[in-house]
Amino acid sequence: MTLSRTDEIGLFCVRPVNRSLGWGARNAFDEMMHEFCVALGWCGCIKDGKPLHVSDFIPETGPVSADEFARWLITADGMDPNHLSASDLRRWMPQLKAVFVKHMGADVIDASNLRSDLSA
Repeated sequence: MTLSRTDEIGLFCVRPVNRSLGWGARNAFDEMMHEFCVALGWCGCIKDGKPLHVSDFIPETGPVSADEFARWLITADGMDPNHLSASDLRRWMPQLKAVFVKHMGADVIDASNLRSDLSA
């Protein structure tokens, strides 16, 4: 049986968010990550036996663009965006960047806004 990228990572990366569990309200970052992971399958991966997530690439502060964040998402899924085919980049980058802008409200934001409000 061949698994898709979503099947392979869906087993360990999807953390359902249920507001009735007392985790609190989701902020824009939480909503964005929910869309990336649950709706689109960009959840991260296990690399060298360790979980890898886009949040591992986010600095404490400084500007982060939608393009940079999209590349981090791809990297967190175990791929090198610099070695993807042109067709994969054309297919994924516009969608990933659009989700970022939709939730974060701009093409470039400060990294300090890319933090979850959900309690662990």
